[in-house]
Amino acid sequence: MSLPFPEPGPAPVGATHLGDGVVAPRAGWLRRFWADRMGRIGALMIAVVLVVIVVGPFVFPFDPDAYGASRTSILQPPSADAWLGTDELGRTLFPQLLVGGRISLIVGLSATLIAMLLGAGLGLVSGYYAGWRDTVLMRITAAMRTYLRSSKFMSGRGGPCA
Repeated sequence: MSLPFPEPGPAPVGATHLGDGVVAPRAGWLRRFWADRMGRIGALMIAVVLVVIVVGPFVFPFDPDAYGASRTSILQPPSADAWLGTDELGRTLFPQLLVGGRISLIVGLSATLIAMLLGAGLGLVSGYYAGWRDTVLMRITAAMRTYLRSSKFMSGRGGPCA
């Protein structure tokens, strides 16, 4: 008796058989990632930066808006009091780095979440209703991609040779 679908072929390299012809192609990706030296170094660097940004303001009791007490505190090199030195107003740079990192992390995660929700919502509408709605959404998406790509070319930061 013939099945309505072909017999499963050999699994791709790195794939794991789950039984009954079901293959999980990405099984073990974390193990392979962690086995790579550069993957470990990159993951550890990201983890350290995230821990410092999230936990830093609670552990290090610095006031990021505190101005220097005198003119001698302006543009000082790193020291025990100012770990990364001071700026033109005598403020220490390390607390400003922690606050700025936290704000950047919040903005980046918020933008990613909004883009995911909008993209998933538009994709669901486009896939469910199809027809003219799908065509309109795809034309809008193509126009946005074209505009972004052309603005990259005009700014000199994009293109095949950049």
